[in-house]
Amino acid sequence: MLALVLGTILHGSVSPYLWLLQILAAMTTVVVLGITLPPYIALKRGPVLEYLKTMASVPPLMIYLAFSNGAKIVQTMRGRKSPFKRTPKIEHAVEAQVDADAEA
Repeated sequence: MLALVLGTILHGSVSPYLWLLQILAAMTTVVVLGITLPPYIALKRGPVLEYLKTMASVPPLMIYLAFSNGAKIVQTMRGRKSPFKRTPKIEHAVEAQVDADAEA
């Protein structure tokens, strides 16, 4: 299927690019295993089928993140400045006061 799609895009044979596609598939497999296998083993997260689903979801997630961050990267390269929006922090002094009132 992939060869058919690439053959259509490249208007010819995919065979000159098979070595590149194999390297890309091997690298993707290594990255996906490196990201997902240690937590799966450590957390003992169910059957192998669930793990295979997790493995299959990682490449589309990475592609989504690349596209969602790509717009901001291009805007920055073109010189557009935008303020950095920091996550609001909870003030610990207020929490300490509330806890002290509760104990009294």
